Amino acid sequence: MRKSGTIAVILAAICTVAVSCTKEVTSITVVPENVFLEIGQPYTLQAIVEPSDATFSTPVWTSDNPATVTVNGGKILAVASGSATITATADGVSATCVVTVRQLPASEPEPEPQPEKNI
Repeated sequence: MRKSGTIAVILAAICTVAVSCTKEVTSITVVPENVFLEIGQPYTLQAIVEPSDATFSTPVWTSDNPATVTVNGGKILAVASGSATITATADGVSATCVVTVRQLPASEPEPEPQPEKNI
């Protein structure tokens, strides 16, 4: 004979919650703010990010005129006469440096010696 009854099923759910805290960049400064270079001259800019322990503190560097000044990780190279604005961005916060490049004036050739004149 079969007995009728109730079966109780108990389900247990386990939830894991991961909390990730990030420290946002509050300011960035590029040092120096202005640079004057000659064609072919390299220079290294510095980005000061605050707070220094921000989660995403490594800046991304860009040049608005790479035909005049190139940038790679803060290292710039003057390529042609003109100007360019170099931007460092970290966590959506940006700062700039204006770079002016000039070409060295061509050196004047030495005058050729003149023969002595007999008077």
